Amino acid sequence: MKKVIAALLILFASLFLGSREGSAFLLDAECGRSLPTNAKLTWWNYFDSSTDIQANPWIVSVIVNGKAKCSGSLINHRFVLTAAHCVFREAMQVHLGDFDAWNPGQNCSSGARLSNAYCVRIDKKIVHAGFGKIQAQQYDIGLLRMQHAVQYSDFVRPICLLINEPVAAIDRFQLTVWGTTAEGFRSIPRMLKHSVGDRIDRELCTLKFQQQVDESQICVHTETSHACKGDSGGPFSAKILYGGTYRTFQFGIIIFGLSSCAGLSVCTNVTFYMDWIWDALVNLSA
Repeated sequence: MKKVIAALLILFASLFLGSREGSAFLLDAECGRSLPTNAKLTWWNYFDSSTDIQANPWIVSVIVNGKAKCSGSLINHRFVLTAAHCVFREAMQVHLGDFDAWNPGQNCSSGARLSNAYCVRIDKKIVHAGFGKIQAQQYDIGLLRMQHAVQYSDFVRPICLLINEPVAAIDRFQLTVWGTTAEGFRSIPRMLKHSVGDRIDRELCTLKFQQQVDESQICVHTETSHACKGDSGGPFSAKILYGGTYRTFQFGIIIFGLSSCAGLSVCTNVTFYMDWIWDALVNLSA
């Protein structure tokens, strides 16, 4: 009887969470579609490429005590993917959509629905059981369940994750973040910034950071914007052709970079943890 109940729960979760295509399926059928950016060049993003939320509707700001602590990515109507070290004991909220990055906690206390945006309390947190058990930063992956589901729009939409099938090998990613632009510069840009990063030999990051960077992580080099304060938990992504349509898929989660916010970044390899993500979502959705 227990096996029958478990099988029914998994079937329900599959129908709720994923869109099947053969043996593989997208976690959410409406994922990875966005509009071209309308961002304009301004003094605070002069040296970086500016973008906006409509071009990246999956970007999430993780808020603790009214302050933006990390970033994350929407992966379906109710779950946000982020880094394990971005999951705090304190009460947490997430802000999605077209919100004011200079005042990310505004209206979060009431959980009010804003124009083209949501601020939603987190009612369940999960981190990988292996996180924190070794000195290096492996297993740095976590999930946040929102108190209620969000509706999709041009400003709020999930990024793609592919279940039960390896995604094509990608060596060039897009980094999209709200974070600071340099060490010691505390102001978060009012606009999103993005840049292109290239996958490089993990040994280079191992040597630079003096800690093991293994197959569960990706070493990335960028020429312009870099992982910096407030960027942790944000996505490294790439557009790939799936089912005849180009969609944005997530490949990495930003976990750390140089204190100078320049050059190298290390991210959790999302593909490596797809089984963990799926199992966690099934358990949390049951």
